[in-house]
Amino acid sequence: SESFVATTGAAVPGGVAPRFAWWEGDLLGMSSRKVFALTSDLVVMCYARVDGGGCKVAAGAFNSTAHNRGQIAESSRNASDASSIARDPRLLPSLPWGDPRLFEDGGNVTRIEAERLAKDRFVVCFQRSDAHRQQSIACSVGILTVEAPELEGSEEVLRLQEFGQPLELGFGHLIAVSVIEAGKRFAVCHRDHKAVAKSNPMAMACNWAEVHVAEDAAGSGAVLHWTDDTALEILPASVERS
Repeated sequence: SESFVATTGAAVPGGVAPRFAWWEGDLLGMSSRKVFALTSDLVVMCYARVDGGGCKVAAGAFNSTAHNRGQIAESSRNASDASSIARDPRLLPSLPWGDPRLFEDGGNVTRIEAERLAKDRFVVCFQRSDAHRQQSIACSVGILTVEAPELEGSEEVLRLQEFGQPLELGFGHLIAVSVIEAGKRFAVCHRDHKAVAKSNPMAMACNWAEVHVAEDAAGSGAVLHWTDDTALEILPASVERS
């Protein structure tokens, strides 16, 4: 029988899937992702993978000095597990991503939309599929906090908090998320929610949610709830042919 070499260099019999494949990489393994900036020096990536949907933050990448950038690049080149691309001196060093936080366990997230709420928080809405392949929509808020350094003289650490319970919208297909009122509210636009799309499969609706961030002894926390506003129904305009 024929055999081929997987990305690990090991030969496997023809027709047998390799243990490690190119699509299982950190970036290529994402079925959906959204990258956006909170500030001029903070970048967030939210993604969906087979192990769940999550987000991670990179801080201090753009305002780093040339010396610090050189150190990052040097550490990337010296890393034993770094790829040849990461070691290429012609490219900028990779972003210093922090530890990821999951907002949904498992590989059932099929679509992600995320937007900035403020310099220290963002909203991520996601579409997931259940065992019956029904699609539902939910939203969570990510909050960044600054922790005191563990060692004297070291720098403060910026961390992404654990996500709380998501705000459920119900069955539907996620289209877009739009932030309004200086990050205090956001709109979620979707299809096939309730009876909106029964007569017109291209019809959409938008619901509004409010964000309340509270500070207490345990730290920052966000509370989401849908507003009492009537959902905005959007019907595609009909085009008459002459």
